[in-house]
Amino acid sequence: MRCLALLSVLAACNAFAGGTPEPPQERDGVWLQNGIKQQQRQGAHENLSEKEARDALVVSSYICGVVEL
Repeated sequence: MRCLALLSVLAACNAFAGGTPEPPQERDGVWLQNGIKQQQRQGAHENLSEKEARDALVVSSYICGVVEL
């Protein structure tokens, strides 16, 4: 009985946290080229902002995922 109540609470929290999904970002050639340049800058030990470093990591992960396919 206690597990059922806990599952109900978790399901309710999940429903509230879900909300509306973010719109997908456009992944075009410009996005890819900018990410590659940022990855090269990061490899050259240049100082990048947190957003630029995150974008470089996302592009690197995207490329690795495509190559794996």
